[in-house]
Amino acid sequence: MAPAPLVTVLMPARDAAATIEASIESIVNQTLRDWELIVVDDGSTDHTKDIVQALATTDPRVRIIAGPARGEPAARNLGLAGARGRWTAMLDADDLACPDRLERQVAYLQEHPHHVGAASRAVLFVKEGRPLGISAVSAPRTEADLDRMKRQRQLLVLCHPTFIWRTDRLRELGGYDERFFQACDAELINRAVYRNGLVMTVMPDPLVWYRLSATGMSTRGLAAQRHVLRYLEQRNRWWLDEVQPEDVGAYLRRRLDPRTRFRWWRHDVGAMLYRQAGIRIGAGSWPSAVPNLLAAAMLHPRYVGAKAWNQRFDRAARDAGAIGTGCAR
Repeated sequence: MAPAPLVTVLMPARDAAATIEASIESIVNQTLRDWELIVVDDGSTDHTKDIVQALATTDPRVRIIAGPARGEPAARNLGLAGARGRWTAMLDADDLACPDRLERQVAYLQEHPHHVGAASRAVLFVKEGRPLGISAVSAPRTEADLDRMKRQRQLLVLCHPTFIWRTDRLRELGGYDERFFQACDAELINRAVYRNGLVMTVMPDPLVWYRLSATGMSTRGLAAQRHVLRYLEQRNRWWLDEVQPEDVGAYLRRRLDPRTRFRWWRHDVGAMLYRQAGIRIGAGSWPSAVPNLLAAAMLHPRYVGAKAWNQRFDRAARDAGAIGTGCAR
């Protein structure tokens, strides 16, 4: 067996034949060469497995683990069980890693040895080479930021494909909680920070291109995801108050009063319409995005206003990401 690599990259994949080759190539082209890539095929019914196996014949650092269709958190845990790297980095099968991503993140963790891991910002895109925006505007960039967010009991929602963890600490945390089919990444990071007191910060530059898709889970399941995030936010409060958290299943089964149910529906549908509008804009279809934007603004004006405001003043970062990351194809 070859010596253990410095970094393991985990890439769960289900029916990703249209995008996975480019995602794998973005790892093959990394400036840091000491890595392994584990693709976990989560019950694909297309040619995903064939594409990965063909690429693995030309680069032995790429390998595939075939598993049943059990969902994202289970697939990630299956890959984690076979990870040999000191650090474990995440990347989805439709996203692109910037060429120096692994090199910069490993250097960052070496400079911050008490951090359990790190994330970064990401360039949002629909079509490759055409940036739509930048993620993680208000993420904790320093430990002081993280402490402030904890005092304010803020939920931490970071861009999952940008994560890199110390493999041993990720295993000590128990990996991903497979009950959280939605928002398994947010569950993990908030558990690490709020329950275990660990430190994870966000590097300011975009190191990944994150694909927005109308058929992706983060779009199709946005309402369910936001409901889970409400639970995670409440769970953080319970932990800080040293109260035993309610079971997630019981929380999600709660009967809501009509006013709360309507308010949540209005907010969730507004967020979904805003996401759909962004995808259409990213695909170059401005006219078809206008009705979604107007409807989103009517349903959830505070959310839409905050998003639009942040993106307006983050144009410099977006432009820098488009030019400076080297991910544009």
